[in-house]
Amino acid sequence: MEVDLSPVEYLSQSLSDASIPQELKAYYSTFERLYSGRLWYQLTSAIEAFLALPQSGPFQINLFKHFITDFATKLNQLKLVTIGITVARQFNG
Repeated sequence: MEVDLSPVEYLSQSLSDASIPQELKAYYSTFERLYSGRLWYQLTSAIEAFLALPQSGPFQINLFKHFITDFATKLNQLKLVTIGITVARQFNG
């Protein structure tokens, strides 16, 4: 059974997860800061940069499921679709 985490709890848990590479943890810290500040445009840009990294692949689905879906209505809908397509490719890959 999976426990529902708040976006902030998910990010905090991810920052302490040893399986996430250190260079990706910097993005999680940025996500947390931008989310707390409700800086949706900047957060979208940071997420797009994260998704562009090849090493982010194994972490993209959980990021979308536990984090992005919480504030999806605040994002530019075209950007959200682009993010969703990028993450969906991880299901096939």
